[in-house]
Amino acid sequence: MRRVTALSTIFALCLGPACKQDTPAAGGEAKTDAKTDAKTDAKGETKLAAGDTKADAKPTPTGVEATSVAAVPRTQTPEPSYTAELDPLLELVPAGAKYFAVVRDPGEFIDGFGWLIAEQKDMWTRVLDATKDPAKPDGDAGMRRVLTEYELVQTAFGTAGVHLDRGLVVIGGDGEDDKPTIAVLAADDADAVPKMLRALSTKPDEEDTKCKTLDVAGMVACSSNAEALAAYAPGKDAKGARASLEAHLDTADLAHGNVVALVPSKDGAIAFSVLTAPGVVQFDLRIPQGKEFAAVDAPGPANTLALLSPGSSFMWTRLDAAALAKQAASAPAMVANMVKALSGEFLVASPGKLGGVSLLVGITDKTPIAGLIPMAGLAADKIPPLPDGSTVALKIEDIDDGGGSKQQVLRAIVTPGTELAKIKDAGLVPEVVSFVTSQYAAVSFGTGVGIVPDIARAELAGPSEALLAELPGELSKALKENTASMVVHVELDGLHGPKLREQIAASLAGVPASGPMPSSEAAGIALRSASPLSSFSMWNTAVADGMVMHFAVRSFGDPASDEGRAAQAARLDVDAGRKDHATAYGALVTAYPDSSRIASYRARAGMTEGGGTTGAAMVGMLTAIAVPAFQQYIARSKAAAPK
Repeated sequence: MRRVTALSTIFALCLGPACKQDTPAAGGEAKTDAKTDAKTDAKGETKLAAGDTKADAKPTPTGVEATSVAAVPRTQTPEPSYTAELDPLLELVPAGAKYFAVVRDPGEFIDGFGWLIAEQKDMWTRVLDATKDPAKPDGDAGMRRVLTEYELVQTAFGTAGVHLDRGLVVIGGDGEDDKPTIAVLAADDADAVPKMLRALSTKPDEEDTKCKTLDVAGMVACSSNAEALAAYAPGKDAKGARASLEAHLDTADLAHGNVVALVPSKDGAIAFSVLTAPGVVQFDLRIPQGKEFAAVDAPGPANTLALLSPGSSFMWTRLDAAALAKQAASAPAMVANMVKALSGEFLVASPGKLGGVSLLVGITDKTPIAGLIPMAGLAADKIPPLPDGSTVALKIEDIDDGGGSKQQVLRAIVTPGTELAKIKDAGLVPEVVSFVTSQYAAVSFGTGVGIVPDIARAELAGPSEALLAELPGELSKALKENTASMVVHVELDGLHGPKLREQIAASLAGVPASGPMPSSEAAGIALRSASPLSSFSMWNTAVADGMVMHFAVRSFGDPASDEGRAAQAARLDVDAGRKDHATAYGALVTAYPDSSRIASYRARAGMTEGGGTTGAAMVGMLTAIAVPAFQQYIARSKAAAPK
């Protein structure tokens, strides 16, 4: 039974549901197979299928079916829809169970993970071939079997008389390692699950899982521990099981979860839910340690996000200014006065149209902080050359703020040596600019002084509708309702544009391989493995005595609309080498000019310039510069060391 538990965990963690390519039945919401004729949405409402069965042949990663499907608006996350309702599964949780997990639609994970394997099987086979250890010829046998035989796993689930469309319940012990695990699911009889596990196992004779039928129609309980299996009985108290979850997690997070679980930790029980919707996987977790953070966070308007355009990566937080001032009360007077001047809002992003990265600190009084600029100017002649010969010159200048006034700016101008000269190739200005406006203290890297008007004249209006439309739906909602106090959002599409690929290949061309394959090839494989992903987001929402952390991954494309399927097809064409970036992704730009995802399409097509260069792409570019530069620096250091 341990293998069943491990497999369920893998499915819950994988990104398959967001990335898979699936054509829904006509009408776009119902999902059926030969053993189920209805599906429920996240609110528990039954939706009858428009078709009577799933397509006989599973979609393959070689293209996208042209079946016309009602398009889901691309300005929001499609509503999740699962094959089983939550409460009937909660009825199966035994009385007094402290820890359990409920999966309403296991097929989302099984099929999604299988699609990812099918898509990237050839690539990972090349990796295994290149990294094979002659001393351990069978060391990668398990991974190779996953790549070559996962389709058998899918077939086994579909033909063994096991009906995962009715959901899965896993019950754990009290957190101790030796406590048995029980799985409850639908099956034709008590022998169906053991037969299936023996068929899938490399050591069928050692498979000791046993099952028993229950007094709930069609359900069986299974475990490798006979005593625990004999003692198990459904609690038939969905209200009580739901209450134990709601004590740790919001009702809304339970309602939209494909997976809802209560698990042990050293700090007590932790509840989490996993939402799976077309193109999105979201993980919601109530953190016991959040009480400490709740003492200083201050959910509210994200004013500084007004500076950002769609396609921007950013890190934003809002802290309680009064709490910060209180903590700094015992600091030296100069420090205490600067902290008192903070509004509590912080942003790291690429505002404006110039690229680079800026740190913005919201302020209510510029006087205490603006005095730092002339103080820093005193060090103008005291900065030594950098190891590669680069030099840094400090200058204080008055720069036009775009409104007819002047802004005092501290410029740290870098004259690049050998390695840092590549900064210009990345489209960055070799300069750090610092200044203080009436609203922000700003430090900008790679933008030059052109960033000054963009920040100095900005209006605190909050995020634009266009920016909100491109974010995961739940994150967009939290920002609109001012319930978040911390957001990290990383757009990954810039990593998959042609400029970055060329930059990395050129930068790593002369770098010695750190493993069995050339560095440039390893980097290419890493980028391709991440190509299904479009963005990663993390944010928090406040609750009565702590906070809930949310993590969301969006895929590039989804199966819920014509546009989503077209995006998937374009990505697959690029990964397979059938089309170049400009052709495949440029077609999306042309076909969907008003899409909320237009910034993603432009980034992958190589049409994005300046500020549209996302933070992820910038990190990739700088890594391509830093890795060879660091290796060359180490080589020079070794050569110069005393013999």
